[in-house]
Amino acid sequence: DCNDGDPNIFPGADEICDGLDNDCDGLADDGDDDVVGAPPQYVDGDGDGYTTCGGDCNDSSPYIKPGVSMAPIYRLYSGQHGDHIYTLSWSEVQYAQGLGYVYEGATGYAFSGSGSGRSPIYRLFKSGDADHFYTASVAEKDYAISIGYSYEGVAFYAHTSQPASTGPWYRLYNSSTTDHFYTMSAAERNSAQAGGYAFEGVTCYMYASDASCP
Repeated sequence: DCNDGDPNIFPGADEICDGLDNDCDGLADDGDDDVVGAPPQYVDGDGDGYTTCGGDCNDSSPYIKPGVSMAPIYRLYSGQHGDHIYTLSWSEVQYAQGLGYVYEGATGYAFSGSGSGRSPIYRLFKSGDADHFYTASVAEKDYAISIGYSYEGVAFYAHTSQPASTGPWYRLYNSSTTDHFYTMSAAERNSAQAGGYAFEGVTCYMYASDASCP
């Protein structure tokens, strides 16, 4: 018995996430993850270097782990210009509101920086059509520039193949109003199609809510 003053600590006891060596094997918490037959909280199920005991709040996705933060992608719309803007910058939200855009909430959660499994989502704007366009494709970005769009940089980073806990970010286009519209909602996608938008596929994959580990 390595701690005779605590009845819950003894050889053969269950190791729990409390910073103590509960089973008296000289290892505590994550240090016990090599024990044969270890319970799930000591196994790194997604190979991201963190166990549940070590703070991994989603051990089925290697992209969700301690130290990785997500950001909301805000959506705004201008009825005057027939244009949607998507941005992770709250200051840009406020600036766009000053230009008459209406804030419509967060369309999903993605990342502000690069990292494993993330691709840049490029942002472009065509002033003649008052249309913001977002794509993960370098070829599409270059083509859009060739037909009059101005490149405005990387809007955010997201997944281009679908990992666990994500959903598709649908892209639609209305040729009458020259507006690209993006949403994670299948209901909004269907409603937009009924209103004259053409479905153009999936741009990337996002999280419907903030899945960052606390």
